[in-house]
Amino acid sequence: MPRPDSAPSPSPEAQTTTGLEETLLREVAELRRELSETRRALAEDRAAAVLIQQSLLPRALPQLPQVRARYEFLPCDDVGGDLVGVQRLDEHTLSLYVADVCGHGVPAAMITVALDQSLNPRGGITKRVELRGERPSYRLAEPREVLERLDRDFPLERFGRPFTLCYALLDLRDGSLRYSSAAHPAPILLRRTGEKLLLDRGGTLIGLGSDVPFEEGHARLEPGDRLILYSDGLVEHRDPAGEAFGEDRLLQELARAADRDLEAVTGALVEALLAHGAEAPFRDDVTVLCVEFRGVAQGRDGRA
Repeated sequence: MPRPDSAPSPSPEAQTTTGLEETLLREVAELRRELSETRRALAEDRAAAVLIQQSLLPRALPQLPQVRARYEFLPCDDVGGDLVGVQRLDEHTLSLYVADVCGHGVPAAMITVALDQSLNPRGGITKRVELRGERPSYRLAEPREVLERLDRDFPLERFGRPFTLCYALLDLRDGSLRYSSAAHPAPILLRRTGEKLLLDRGGTLIGLGSDVPFEEGHARLEPGDRLILYSDGLVEHRDPAGEAFGEDRLLQELARAADRDLEAVTGALVEALLAHGAEAPFRDDVTVLCVEFRGVAQGRDGRA
């Protein structure tokens, strides 16, 4: 007979229950470890995407006697896919562009990298080297040609994300402008006289493989005229009540700052956006590029 003070042996059922609890605890601990690793990997990917995006932002824009340019980039909380550029293609021509890849995160950032390489005049699609006789030469691709080539090179079924883009060529000799937009907000031409024009020629999103050709528009900038390119994150930024900043407010802010320099113009736009959104974080990247044509070796007031 067992001694009265001895503890009874655990039943088989109790032993089985204890074993299940230990197994569940181990599985929960493993799931927590895997979740922690996933979060760490996502944080590293996001940090890498941020660095990628920042590396593509121009450190300085060309500041020429004929042209002044200024841009602002306001990132959203997540990594977006905006791209902005002012490239000197040759002695007489600047390319101007703003792009917006749909979506956020690493995939959008990687498409932005590939797009940046395509628009780079060194090895990209914008400046094509040709042989004429024994002398090498080059030809600048027209804006509609650039969009059509990108539409072929970035098919949706391969990259999974379409993007919008406005691409323009500015002739420094006479201010003539050629442009085309792929479902991107229409650039604003703000005349020195106060007249405002929306440059709305173009086509659909890049990546859809549309058979409809991109339309190309033309304009001429006079000394003192300004061209504004921007991404839709600017006009779609919302206040606490859900009202978007909108195109009308953008035009009003540009009109108020018409007599100020470009730095003051972009600064005023940023202030107006922050005030409208009550300091709320941006849900999408905001990019704005302002270009002022000053004429050949002349200032805004027309004097040499």
